[in-house]
Amino acid sequence: ANMLGYRADELLGRPLHAISHHTRADGSAYPARECPILGAMKHGSHSHINGEIFWRRDSSSFPVEYSCVPVPESDDHNIRLVVTFNDVTVRQQSEQALRHSEARFRTIFDSVGDAIFVHDLNSGAIIDINRRACEMYGYPHEEMLNVEMATLSSGIPPYTQANALRWLAQAASGNAQSFEWQARTRKGRLFWVEVNIRRATIADRDRLLVSVRDISERKQAETMLQESEERFRTLFGSIQDAIFVLPTLPDGTTGKFIEVNEIACRMLGYTCAELLDMTIADVDDPVAGIDPAPVIQRLMAGESVIFEQVLKTKDGRRIAVEVNANPLMLAERPVVMSLVRDISERRRLEREAHEAHQRQRDLSAHLQTVREEEKASIAREIHDDLGGTLTALKMDLYWLARKLPADREAM
Repeated sequence: ANMLGYRADELLGRPLHAISHHTRADGSAYPARECPILGAMKHGSHSHINGEIFWRRDSSSFPVEYSCVPVPESDDHNIRLVVTFNDVTVRQQSEQALRHSEARFRTIFDSVGDAIFVHDLNSGAIIDINRRACEMYGYPHEEMLNVEMATLSSGIPPYTQANALRWLAQAASGNAQSFEWQARTRKGRLFWVEVNIRRATIADRDRLLVSVRDISERKQAETMLQESEERFRTLFGSIQDAIFVLPTLPDGTTGKFIEVNEIACRMLGYTCAELLDMTIADVDDPVAGIDPAPVIQRLMAGESVIFEQVLKTKDGRRIAVEVNANPLMLAERPVVMSLVRDISERRRLEREAHEAHQRQRDLSAHLQTVREEEKASIAREIHDDLGGTLTALKMDLYWLARKLPADREAM
């Protein structure tokens, strides 16, 4: 009576349908002939009704769930009916809130870019999936709920059913798992995914929540990068000149070496780790070498520069080198790559050739001097011999002139 807004004595003897069951929820009339309560009384049948409303005395309504139980009289001709009903307003509000929550959850669940799987905590069976999972693997929703992990995996060890269940078991123990996995679509195409598994409470039940992200493009990029890196390393290691790569800084200077090859290490006597902690100033000879500032300025302007320099080795030796420095971009950062060739042997040969040429010039000059002196000596000898002969001849002629007769003219 209180639920309907009446006192108990006000309801006695009055028809229930006319008091509280006369109008439907949409405002239309509820004919008595269609009333389940009156029908149960008429036919003596049990009924349980949900989804209808009762009306209060103040013309307000509330949703009810009610049951009708006929109780036969002793003469079996009259039937009494016991009607029990509950106000289900709170329950309906809770159910509606739950439906709204589930709708929001499903909207979010189906809109995320990763495939989502909900697994049973104990058996590992798939309980729910989102739309992206169906798209990623190519299965209809209902069919995918019944597939095993082996079907969704490549099957190539270690990407097998046994290992998949092992990952699920570790997550079920409370340890979140993250790993890469080779998956298989319904058509048999293999692709790479990143899997994250954690234990979660969903609808008051402990479940395993699995998110799967397609990383095929990333793996392809990683493979291409690895192949490029291997080609770079092969080329880097096969060049017979020392290679130094160092970054150019905004202030116009250069930083520590970021790459060196084995030839560079052997040339200067340092380990790779030692060189990568050094700058060009640590290996240039400030006395015998040239000032690197003008060279760096030209490199910063985008020019390639070839020059000679003197480097210091770890044990203190000086090495004459020829440097071919080129500015370029490496991993989107400006760097200078220098090919450095040891020209000590070339310098030695040049020096020896110069010395040999100087000796040749000295020898040629000496020979010329000797020739001139020989000529002078011969001239003196000829002069002395010829002068003596002429003197003797002159004396003989003088003697003959004295001995000839006076008529020598005639003779």
